[in-house]
Amino acid sequence: MNRDKSTQKKRRDLGKTYSIRFRFLATVIFAMLAISVFIGGLSIYEVDNYIRSQSENFVRVSCMNEGERINNSLKNMQKSVEIMESYLMEFYTSEADVKNPELQEKVIKSADLMFIDVAKHTSTAGAVSYYFRLDPSIAGSKAGLFYSKLNGGDSFLSLEPTDITIYDKNDTEHVGWFWQPYEAGEPVWMLPYHNLNNGVLMISYVVPLYYENQFIGVVGMDFDYVVLTDLVHEIELYENGFAHLEMNGEMICDDVHKVGKETNMDSEEYLQK
Repeated sequence: MNRDKSTQKKRRDLGKTYSIRFRFLATVIFAMLAISVFIGGLSIYEVDNYIRSQSENFVRVSCMNEGERINNSLKNMQKSVEIMESYLMEFYTSEADVKNPELQEKVIKSADLMFIDVAKHTSTAGAVSYYFRLDPSIAGSKAGLFYSKLNGGDSFLSLEPTDITIYDKNDTEHVGWFWQPYEAGEPVWMLPYHNLNNGVLMISYVVPLYYENQFIGVVGMDFDYVVLTDLVHEIELYENGFAHLEMNGEMICDDVHKVGKETNMDSEEYLQK
């Protein structure tokens, strides 16, 4: 009898031991699972942040590189115009020179030869035309020179200068390239417009010329807008990324061939002034 009681007691004690061990083991397993879930979630969070950070860096660097590539094309054209500005102003040494017909003729001929060389060394395929025009109030209404590429050609052809006096000052398509820098009194980048003098959609960089506050005329070059948009369309930012360009705070090119998160490149010096 006592032996049976002793056996039952041992069985109960053994059952309690197994129960404690089971609860301890279950607690350990649960804790390990909880830690694994926590570490897994934290890892996913960190990996997601890392991927997001790397993606943002890639987009930022890509935009900087592509923006600089486009900027260099515009910068080269701007530099060519500034070279011509410096060259032309060397002819004027007095106020009388400004209205001197013989000097005007000499300046135009010299500008013709110089601009041919400068345009030849302008390292951008987007340069589509160049010009030097005298103020009609001090010379003839067509005094100057005008060269342009036509019908997608690679060579600059001499064209008859536009008669500035027959168009309204607000006629951007015909004479905006003359009056905008005149009214601004400083170099300007013109927003895209359709130049009806040569039939090209373009943006222009034009510098007004002054001697002792006397307006002489303008010198400038035009950049083919289609070439500019092609440069933008070539930008690849992941599968759905796209870019746009701004000038003077206005969008001048939006890559409509792609959809997705917009990449803003409006911080570039020559694309937003």
